[in-house]
Amino acid sequence: MTRALDPATITLDGIQLIEASAGTGKTYTITQLFIRLLVEKNLEIENILVATFTEAATAELRDRIRSKLREALEVFEHGESTDPFFKALLERVDAKKALTAIDLALESYDLAAIHTIHGFYKRILSENAFESGVPFDSEIVKNMDPLIEEVVNDFWVARVYDEERPIVQYLREEKISPRTLISLAKKIRSRPEADILPGRTESPEMPAPETGEKAYREGRKLWREAGGRIKELLLEDDTGLNRNKYRKASLEKWFEELDGLFADEAQSSINLPEHFFKFTPAGLDDGLKARSSPPSHPFFAVCERIEEENKILCEALEARALELKLDLADEIRAELPRRMKERCLMGFDDILRNLDSALRGSRGESLAKTICGRYKAALIDEFQDTDPVQYRIFKTIHDSGDLPVFFIGDPKQAIYSFRGADIFAYLDAVEDAGDNIYTMKTNWRSDPSLVAAVNSLFATGDNPFHLEEISYQKISAAENRKDELTIESQKASGLDIVSFSHETETNSGDAKISSANADYRIARQLRSGIGSLLEKDAFLDGRKVEAGDIAVLVRTAWQARNAQQALRDANIPSVVSGGGNIFHTPELHELHLWLGAITDPSNDGELRAALSTSLLGLNAARIDSLENDEHAWDQWIERFRDWNEHWSSSGFISLFRRLMEWKETEDCKAVHTRILSRPDGERRMTNLLHAAELIHAEATGRKLGPAQLMGWIESRMASTGSYNDAEELRLESDADAVQIVTIHSSKGLQYPIVFCPYTSYGPPLHQADRDFLVYHDKNEGNQLKLNISPQEEDPGLEMVWKELYAEDLRLLYVALTRARNHCTIFWGAFPRYHDSALAWLLGLESRTDSALRAAAVKLCEKSPESIRLLEEDTGYTPRRLPREGTGESLSCRVAERRLSRSWRTSSYSGLTSKNHYVHPHQPAGQDHDDGDSEGAAQDEHEAALAKPILLKGFGGGAVAGSCIHSIYEHLDFSDSDPAHLEELTGKYLDSYDLDSGNWLAAVCETIRETLKTPLDPAVSGLALEKIAKGHRLDEMQFLFPVSQDIEGRGLGGALDPARLAETFSSVNSEMVPPVYPDMLAALDFQHLRGFLTGFIDLTFVHNGRWYIIDYKSNHLGERMGDYQEENITETMMSHHYILQYHIYTVALHRYLRSRLPDYDYEEHFGGVYYLFIKGMKENLGPGNGIFRDRPPRALTEGLSAIFEGVKA
Repeated sequence: MTRALDPATITLDGIQLIEASAGTGKTYTITQLFIRLLVEKNLEIENILVATFTEAATAELRDRIRSKLREALEVFEHGESTDPFFKALLERVDAKKALTAIDLALESYDLAAIHTIHGFYKRILSENAFESGVPFDSEIVKNMDPLIEEVVNDFWVARVYDEERPIVQYLREEKISPRTLISLAKKIRSRPEADILPGRTESPEMPAPETGEKAYREGRKLWREAGGRIKELLLEDDTGLNRNKYRKASLEKWFEELDGLFADEAQSSINLPEHFFKFTPAGLDDGLKARSSPPSHPFFAVCERIEEENKILCEALEARALELKLDLADEIRAELPRRMKERCLMGFDDILRNLDSALRGSRGESLAKTICGRYKAALIDEFQDTDPVQYRIFKTIHDSGDLPVFFIGDPKQAIYSFRGADIFAYLDAVEDAGDNIYTMKTNWRSDPSLVAAVNSLFATGDNPFHLEEISYQKISAAENRKDELTIESQKASGLDIVSFSHETETNSGDAKISSANADYRIARQLRSGIGSLLEKDAFLDGRKVEAGDIAVLVRTAWQARNAQQALRDANIPSVVSGGGNIFHTPELHELHLWLGAITDPSNDGELRAALSTSLLGLNAARIDSLENDEHAWDQWIERFRDWNEHWSSSGFISLFRRLMEWKETEDCKAVHTRILSRPDGERRMTNLLHAAELIHAEATGRKLGPAQLMGWIESRMASTGSYNDAEELRLESDADAVQIVTIHSSKGLQYPIVFCPYTSYGPPLHQADRDFLVYHDKNEGNQLKLNISPQEEDPGLEMVWKELYAEDLRLLYVALTRARNHCTIFWGAFPRYHDSALAWLLGLESRTDSALRAAAVKLCEKSPESIRLLEEDTGYTPRRLPREGTGESLSCRVAERRLSRSWRTSSYSGLTSKNHYVHPHQPAGQDHDDGDSEGAAQDEHEAALAKPILLKGFGGGAVAGSCIHSIYEHLDFSDSDPAHLEELTGKYLDSYDLDSGNWLAAVCETIRETLKTPLDPAVSGLALEKIAKGHRLDEMQFLFPVSQDIEGRGLGGALDPARLAETFSSVNSEMVPPVYPDMLAALDFQHLRGFLTGFIDLTFVHNGRWYIIDYKSNHLGERMGDYQEENITETMMSHHYILQYHIYTVALHRYLRSRLPDYDYEEHFGGVYYLFIKGMKENLGPGNGIFRDRPPRALTEGLSAIFEGVKA
């Protein structure tokens, strides 16, 4: 039984439990008890421990206690006070002695022991290192994830790498991987008190592999030989099968499943197809019509054997997988602490565990007495958020010295189970406190009508919080407190319930509002409710209601985004605070896509994904146009390669700044400017900057390169559990705006007006909650359990749900009690409404629309002056409140010094990106002169030229080109097996989403022709099929300095178009048309000093000479004759491929010069071949589809010289 608290008279001995309902002045009471301990117990300020859970709460307590001390100083100086607390105190204590104690406390306030819980425990450990056994120099680690991942990865390598193939395959099919085990390990780590379930049992032996293999081979043989007959048997009309269970359309799908199962010599999957049972005698019997006989075939009996053997195998594998998880649990609880101790590391939870262990160890009694010698009393705030370890520590300390300990909290506000808080630890304290339990029953925060409304809602039933140990006691409003909110000169109600009518009814008559319409209707009502308040004559204690007076409380980040968008549509200013994890935001997802493409610029899929983000700003039409513009696609690849180089050389944060400042052309807006110009720009930019700060800290703190950093980002994005405070979404603005806050973040805060739009939503049971069940077992004294391998209908699932439901009720209480003057909640048949906390409190009797309304009406009738029932406003039209901030615009100082932009890394695409010369080309399909004087051979050649290309319609864009490059890159040219080529080609056609069924044969035949076609009439026997794997280098990357020496010092002039043109003009080259230098002079690239980079498709050696090959899938026409010298030369000029292969030649020339001791250009460099694969055919020889050149030595060395900054 609880008693009403009087802070002036409560005893100052033993354990005292104070239940402080929302708004009842908990912090004020702590300051009063602090004063009493000073003046009545004659304790010094450093002897009174005050502990709470957060840094913010600690800072507030420190300020409030200091203020109370100053107030007490004045009271004891004058010897009088009107405050009942101080009046009672003056009657009991010597004012002079009290004055001295208070004065001393203020002088020595810096010694006050006001800490966070973890800060207090760490201080105890560090100051008592000998007794605790914890090293002095232990480092606190805020993020334990890297160490957990290290232990799990080591465990995986040690346990799984040498396992038998069926076990590894089973783990893969069941999606048991290091990533899933890391999630499990974090769960185990965060719940050290939990019993791990299921317990260990003797595992069945693994069956001999040959047993199952024999049955599989028999089934495969029968299916391949008699599959047609088996299908006929099952599809016949008079087969005796019930066609409701064996529909012909379903059978066709099941046949495909069997085709897949029996496709390989050995069974490729542990798990059988979903409908395999249908082909067993038992399955057929189950699907028979009455008085019918099942179809008969030996195959069905073999299927039964396969299923039986598979069941035995799966049971054994399931047991081995469970054994693996249990071993991981042991490893996490033993190896992780060992490594941390070895490295002198502690996580926040380890502080608690180490102190708890020390207090229970051989020196525990001595340590407890030491603590009691220093701290003579303790005030523990927010005690409902404790856990078993914390409570055990305080209880041990109390029992050792019998010091007074005040546990202050409110079980109705215990909402942090996801952070490890345990309401059952609080209930243990209630039991231990016995009769020393006090309740604070006056709400000093809220208006009387709101207090009455909350009383009416929560005092309706016998078990309002779905947990018998937590009751609700009615609270009174402060004496003389009046309702402060008026609307149109009328006193507002304390609580408004907005009723939403249902849309449809299910077959059982249940009311329902679909998810999509729920979002729309909630958004509309939110605009109506808030917009009306701001538009009407609504006043708070005489002043106009402003946007900053209003808060919208939500459960999740997506609810926060929906609410903000709803308000933004009406120009109602709003900010989001505590809306979730920064790593779960759309901005982080887009940044991850951008960084992923930068990490791997050659991955077309990654690059397309990055281009589709709002950060880069390309619309669907632009991205689609790149499919057929290889030149533009190459420019994007080079741009991403440039960013890749910058990341590697200058680090993440430098790259991020560059990305935010990037713009595609000078006329475009920079990324950050474009983001901020959006209606939600402040929110988006805040998220991006927040994410960049965290990523930069991780990169520098752990010295991570791009690949490792991407892995870390992905692990944080995949995390579904709790997150640290640094990852909590930040406020994007401090302007006067509606606050959109998660209920968890609102704890401890208050707002004049609160809207709770999602109160009708029942709590979701996420898959993560089902994968590993965490619950308390009432049959074992509420012992915490962690089931790491639950069954589909596990009995623990019901207990998980009950605890989740109970916490949802406490969340609703916290949400409603954040309001000072008024609260609005929404009630309707929204998703999971029948399982919502509001449905429980309203006593919803059925799921019909009339029952929903009746439940709300019943509550309103109980408290008509404080609760009002409203109908959904379907006709509200927002006035669209004007945006604020139209004052004088600011401008920044103009920089007068010009910075050189010539120093950078560029490429062929970078040099030619602004120039795409289009030369008039020969129309596709032009007439050819048949001729009649060259004889039969000439006729045959002309006929071959007139034939259509095999890849007509295949396209010459980026996707097709990348696919072709990938095939050549991974193809063994000397492998004559056509099946290998078909397999490789099919794989890459599918991976690039090209229709392999339509294009496989044509692409394979085209590649075979390119392999056999002679490349050069002057080089005997040179064809791709003659190039051995060991004599070639695919995708050779180069990077060489331009206009600088090896130490990065600038030499001579920067590279510019004029110097390029002059060099080409100075040397006569047979394959470079005379007009080409003029085209080079017209290039528009910024002068370059830095580096040139690129990738050469193929470099190979043949007869001691080195050659370059570049594959081109350009579409020059639809006939083979369109790929002769004239068209090819025009394409080489228009795309500046001529400049490209000369850069490649210089790169290879420099490379060979540095690697071959006796290198000579004339002797060792063979030449360049550009293969336009669509026009290559063996019988047309090297004159069709091939451009070849061996640049003069003088031109190559001249280009090399101007790249070095030396005048050619």
